[in-house]
Amino acid sequence: MLDVIPTVRATSVRSSPRPWKRPEAAWSNISHTGGKRPYTNRRQASQRISQIQIGNTPIVELDRDVLLLGDYNTMGRDDAPPVSAEAELAVFDTELAPGFRRLPMTPTCTEYFEGKAGALDHIVASTGMQEMAATARVTGYCALAGCAPIAGAMPAAAERLSDHCPVVVEIQDRDLD
Repeated sequence: MLDVIPTVRATSVRSSPRPWKRPEAAWSNISHTGGKRPYTNRRQASQRISQIQIGNTPIVELDRDVLLLGDYNTMGRDDAPPVSAEAELAVFDTELAPGFRRLPMTPTCTEYFEGKAGALDHIVASTGMQEMAATARVTGYCALAGCAPIAGAMPAAAERLSDHCPVVVEIQDRDLD
């Protein structure tokens, strides 16, 4: 059986109807399933971020200002040899497609699973983008709990809305390059 390497899906989102150039933003979800090698698949997908197309045009050709926001599923793996989530994230940063970087976030967790905090959601930006803040902030119960383990029942937001917390990045509404 052949393993299928997942593609990175992107949907264009523009935040302002201003007539001047605006940053391109896209949502992504790099799957944690899809064959016997989901960890390897995620690594290969992060290396191909610069190949994402909107229409038939690579995003890096549309604009120097590119944001990719979403669930990158950087959860590590349990099968042999095991890889911790922290180790996968370090590899993600070193193997990210050329011309892109991951924006640091405070606090560092973006979701909770079985009461434990994790960092699955990330903001990846083109290195030339000057219009955004240097860091993003995570809000909701991730910020309230400070990424500490949550014993007992999860907050209502986790039960009713999502196990992922909102991630906010400030972007200036003007083109600086």
